[in-house]
Amino acid sequence: MQQLGYTNFKLGIPGNLINIPQEDYTNTKARWGGANAFQQYENGGASLNWSYYTVKAFQKAGLNQQSETITNGILSGIDASEFQGMAPTGDVTKDWKTWKGECWGYEGYLCDGYLVLLALNPEDQ
Repeated sequence: MQQLGYTNFKLGIPGNLINIPQEDYTNTKARWGGANAFQQYENGGASLNWSYYTVKAFQKAGLNQQSETITNGILSGIDASEFQGMAPTGDVTKDWKTWKGECWGYEGYLCDGYLVLLALNPEDQ
């Protein structure tokens, strides 16, 4: 993430860090990450979704400073309601974003993303 310049964890964590090529998509619409629309939806988009595993991996690897940076950003995003609901404009929701913060979600609320709060339990370290 550092090498590619992803630092705004208030948006969540990208699911992948490089573009998924068009030939690997069944839906070719950019709306869903196809057409080489890197950082849109599940083609490198940032989300709270499944961030628990990334945070736990950093913790288990002893990368505490990095884990703290990620969790502080995520908590800031949760506090600002950045992961649920409709985007201010358009017919998209806040659960998936580009690295610049542009919304590309469609569900509005991904409850599995909030599992990351379990990684913050000091008794589970």
